[in-house]
Amino acid sequence: MKHLYISDLDKTLLDDDATLSPYAKDELNRMIDNGLQFTIATARSHTSAKHILNGLNIQHPIVVANGSFLADYETGEVLQMQEIGNELKQQLLESILEENIYPFVSAHTGEKLKLFHQDINNPGLQWYLNDLVAANDPRRHYLGHLPDSLDHHIVSMTAIERGEVVQRLGDKLQQQFPGQLDIHYYENPYDEGWFWMSIHDHQATKGNMIHKLLEHQGMNADDITVFGDNVNDIPMFEMAGTSCAVGNAVDILKDKSTHIIGTNSEYGVVRYIKEKFEV
Repeated sequence: MKHLYISDLDKTLLDDDATLSPYAKDELNRMIDNGLQFTIATARSHTSAKHILNGLNIQHPIVVANGSFLADYETGEVLQMQEIGNELKQQLLESILEENIYPFVSAHTGEKLKLFHQDINNPGLQWYLNDLVAANDPRRHYLGHLPDSLDHHIVSMTAIERGEVVQRLGDKLQQQFPGQLDIHYYENPYDEGWFWMSIHDHQATKGNMIHKLLEHQGMNADDITVFGDNVNDIPMFEMAGTSCAVGNAVDILKDKSTHIIGTNSEYGVVRYIKEKFEV
């Protein structure tokens, strides 16, 4: 029976420096060549994920942007998309800009993905911009007037600020738009002190997009094992037949898991798959 393994990336499959180790890449490729069914579900964009996983021979669509997209791994073609509604996206952006926060706005133009930004007014935003430039990310696009981005299909907005500012904004948005948004905020593990808040439509979760992937593959939830480390992995843990929290995962995710495995730095994901696949 076909079984699909689905892994988060940062602090789960990747090393602490946000790279895929040669060991992990070689072992996964060897098992994929022998029939392993493997893919990823990540908060990263397709561009970012493909850059990091360069040389990994994934054969299935991937879930990216925290469940906003199901994309072809090789080409980046969008197979499924969950966007923020027209009225909601306008009110949402207005509410964020009122706080003197300039988010990155992820959009689909109908032909390609764009990541719009306006002013860079803090070091946390500058870190992200530098990372996009270093990766030669083709989505990056400066707009002098950020509301102009709303002419396109908007899938997410990312605010980057100090923790107390992000918390205050999150509380405001939850009160203003109850039940309409899926919001995650966490400290950037590679830029301490700066917190990211990722804002999506309430239906844009890893779990919901994995359901669509399974429909695409003719499989059901009992046919998958998922791996993760953080709260944005909870929706896929709640729907999967088997769920594995890495040893460095947050406690709430460990409580949701069926298994707790080795940490990301101990190659917990790869070693678990080897043990199960090579029986």
